[in-house]
Amino acid sequence: MGGASVRRHYNKAQRAARRHSLVVRLLRWVFPAIGFLILAGMIGAVVMFNILGSFGAANLMLTSEGLVMDHPELSGHDGDRSYKVTARRAIQR
Repeated sequence: MGGASVRRHYNKAQRAARRHSLVVRLLRWVFPAIGFLILAGMIGAVVMFNILGSFGAANLMLTSEGLVMDHPELSGHDGDRSYKVTARRAIQR
């Protein structure tokens, strides 16, 4: 009788050890992947802000009102005439 109890305890401990090893094996890949995604997101955000800044879109904000732009300017040509439209603030809902 004592041997069966020991075997059950041993099997339970063995299953727990296998489960722990599986979790450790999985986390060895998950944590670096999460770190890489965070780093890629940060680099992507910096690159996007630099690209948008060069197009004059650095004054964009996303608020509850919608997409808000401070001091927007629109210029172009209509046939032989050129035009320029400016505003203090523009909201796109």
